[in-house]
Amino acid sequence: MNPIISSELTLFAQEIQRFLSPIVLKEIAKKVGFVQRSSKYQADELIVVFGSAKKSLVHHLRNYVVV
Repeated sequence: MNPIISSELTLFAQEIQRFLSPIVLKEIAKKVGFVQRSSKYQADELIVVFGSAKKSLVHHLRNYVVV
């Protein structure tokens, strides 16, 4: 992509994000067909789940490992 166009699009996206909340942006994206469905979970929630699962798995494995 042309660097000038890319720069202009980046600036435009930043301005939109300054004035519209993420919730409003998601609703607009759905209405215009850009997003047809959304994930049940957000990335940060998934990281928390994996972190908790890892801790739980390590705890359970420690109970089965004979040292």
